[in-house]
Amino acid sequence: MAGKTDLITKANVLRTLAHHIGKRNGIKGEDLCGDIMDEAMDNVPTYINDHCMRKLRNAIQDARTEGSHICGLPGEGYYMAENEKELIATCKFLYSRAETTWIQIARMRGIALPDLKGQLKLPT
Repeated sequence: MAGKTDLITKANVLRTLAHHIGKRNGIKGEDLCGDIMDEAMDNVPTYINDHCMRKLRNAIQDARTEGSHICGLPGEGYYMAENEKELIATCKFLYSRAETTWIQIARMRGIALPDLKGQLKLPT
């Protein structure tokens, strides 16, 4: 089973998601991993499940970085955008998640968010 996690690739994710167009056809990450590996994930040890999910998130990130319209919000699962509305909803979610991360970093470093985002004061 552990060797099957090598099947979680960007190409295989895109191939599988081609059968999941639109929010109504979303598939949970765990089920997507299972479909790709042709394996029921119910009785898979936690460490393998975690490894699959990590590989899945990385493959999805890579595909999105290359412009693939992979959507997904908590509770909806992953799917390919059927329309602009679905794509925009996912983009808003990703932006919100990124913004939260920026705020945390700024507060931890004790600097203003605009400074962190690039309006840095250069030493003279």
